[in-house]
Amino acid sequence: MELNRVSVTINGNEYILKSDYPEEHVIKLANYVDNVIKELMQSHKNLSQVQLFLLASLNIADELFMSKEENNAIKKELLSLKTELEKKIGG
Repeated sequence: MELNRVSVTINGNEYILKSDYPEEHVIKLANYVDNVIKELMQSHKNLSQVQLFLLASLNIADELFMSKEENNAIKKELLSLKTELEKKIGG
């Protein structure tokens, strides 16, 4: 399968990425990263591009971990509710 070549701009720099995801999805991801960096630039004006990218990566990783924890908590609650419902229906 041939990879899609997608041009994206992050922090004013153009990057050509290869991905098996649709172009629209890759652009959406790049725009998200770019927006995180722009937000960080407002409060951290003296950071280098490398520092901005690192801080953005850590912030996005934190969002991912928090979302996974929330997702796991919801799954656990759903399983508990399912078990409770099955007991009421079956018993």
